[in-house]
Amino acid sequence: MSRLSETPERAAVGQALPHESAALHVTGQALYTDDLVRRTHGALHAHPVQAPHAHARVTGLRTAPALAVPGVVRVLRADDVPGHNDSGSRGDEPLFPTEVMFHGQAVCWVLAETLEAARLGSLAVEVDYEPLPAIVTVREAIAADSFQGGRPLMERGDVE
Repeated sequence: MSRLSETPERAAVGQALPHESAALHVTGQALYTDDLVRRTHGALHAHPVQAPHAHARVTGLRTAPALAVPGVVRVLRADDVPGHNDSGSRGDEPLFPTEVMFHGQAVCWVLAETLEAARLGSLAVEVDYEPLPAIVTVREAIAADSFQGGRPLMERGDVE
């Protein structure tokens, strides 16, 4: 039998090790995102403006009504974030889309002094959409040759 199958003298596997924040959680001292806002003076709250369509083109975006809501400081749009406009790891989900790909996708973000002001501001933003055909079932996706992510292939022999 190989020595690899033997348990080492100081094995880590099987030892009870508390999670690094366990004591903070059970004593109520752990910091959560909502707690940080209260502890950080002047922090703004963000709320998304969410698309009501499963698939649509954004044809217009008017933020002035949101800026009229008391407490709203700014509405973030693609022009406000220069460079790479992507929130996904595959480069396929823009932070500020011109084409909405799912119901509820954020098209812009309202920043405000309170969460309620940000929420009300997001409702005040006026967005124009051109609805596009949506693929909602697996059969529709296959028929449209629309697949998520890579499509690895397994092939045998001379692939040429």
